[in-house]
Amino acid sequence: MEHNDREYTDMLNNELKDIEPGAGLHSKVRDGIARNVVHMRRRNTALGAVVIAVILTMGLSAVTPVFGRNGTLPQVITAMAAERQAKKMSKTLGKSPVEQTGTALQTSVTTVQTVSDSALSETDGVLALVIANKTGTPVADVLKLRATGLGWGRIMAQLNVSGRDIGKAMSQVKAAAATKGKGENSKPAVSNTDGNKIVVNGEITGFSTTLITVAAKTFVIGSTTQLKYQGKAITPADIAAKLLTGKLYATVQGTKQVDTSILANVIIVQDIAEQTNPSNEQANPSNEQAAVSNEQQARGKVTVVSPTVLHIDGFANDIILNADTKVEQVGAGTTNIAAIKVGQTVQVHMILSGTTYTAQQVHIEDAYVKTATTANEDQTTNSAVTTWQGTIAAIFPDNSITVTTDANSLLVFRITATSVLQNTSHKVLLFATLTAGQKVTIMGRTLTDNSVEVVKLTVTTSTSVNPGKGKGKH
Repeated sequence: MEHNDREYTDMLNNELKDIEPGAGLHSKVRDGIARNVVHMRRRNTALGAVVIAVILTMGLSAVTPVFGRNGTLPQVITAMAAERQAKKMSKTLGKSPVEQTGTALQTSVTTVQTVSDSALSETDGVLALVIANKTGTPVADVLKLRATGLGWGRIMAQLNVSGRDIGKAMSQVKAAAATKGKGENSKPAVSNTDGNKIVVNGEITGFSTTLITVAAKTFVIGSTTQLKYQGKAITPADIAAKLLTGKLYATVQGTKQVDTSILANVIIVQDIAEQTNPSNEQANPSNEQAAVSNEQQARGKVTVVSPTVLHIDGFANDIILNADTKVEQVGAGTTNIAAIKVGQTVQVHMILSGTTYTAQQVHIEDAYVKTATTANEDQTTNSAVTTWQGTIAAIFPDNSITVTTDANSLLVFRITATSVLQNTSHKVLLFATLTAGQKVTIMGRTLTDNSVEVVKLTVTTSTSVNPGKGKGKH
């Protein structure tokens, strides 16, 4: 007769239900339970110790460079993300990613060459250029930090640049590459914020050891001129010899000199014509520049700021501020135009339209500090910048002038070492060139003696018909 498992189970239970367990069985069960409890406690204690050790290690690594020269855990994570972006960018750009990155960021030829001549990989070279560009640090200093064995995360932290800043720069390079197309770009990288740079390419129609003519423009070959052929240095004698065997082409980047000549900074000799620019020169009557993006960057200390205009040292043009200008400050995050103060160091991203520079973003590098003010705070100087218009009445040897403003009021304006003097074309003027009768527009701050410290003085006309009737606003 066959039985299933359920029937056998029932039969066994019926046989055991009337059996009383002995003292030995109770003791064995209790001992087994006790051993299991001790085992569970030991296991939980060990697991708890491991968890605590992991938490302490992570917490310590967040503030202490436990990863040696790579820095803290957050710095290592930041470096890994930046290196991934740079590696991806190198693959996107194809050939010569360092040169293309330099062109997109409007980095000087010398800077790009410094990176190319270093022992860095293409990926590290792209990252070095981006970090130098975003921080305003000479690329040689970035290379020195890397040469000491520091990780990119520690370098970024030391130079106060975030992963977000790196991402924005990478996007700028990618956009520039998409516009100009992939592949090697033979045009030198060129910064043309002052409009005195010229880049042309075409057939070499004239050549000597001191002059080269390309695309109907003649450039002077000086002691600082770099001559290259297929990525290597070439001598004027080599170029002359090649010209004897056939046509040669060149891309030349030069700088206008005071005597109207053009000094060649870089000459890149080519066997074939540049196909991406058949006209040989980008049409831009305002400054004759070529292959220069309308996106511009500038970094420096704020010398003048108002709700609509910004001036920084080292950049001669007005920078327009408007409701679309985004402002960020270290330690404060997103803020507004009112946070921009004279003396702060700022990085400005702007768009050039015609001759007008409009700020898209202003990054204040000085950390935000909350200061307490009191009702009795002594204000000896009005820090607000005010604009006056009028006519120069007199000029004094102590670098001060008197100006007749509206309603014939006569004000004293004091010119200091930080004052900017310029004409309507934003060309720098010397104090000695000012003359009585010139009409001027002055931005400045009122001092306690009611004189005005000049921030910027713009000469609007050379002479005045009626010096006593200067129209202006106060």
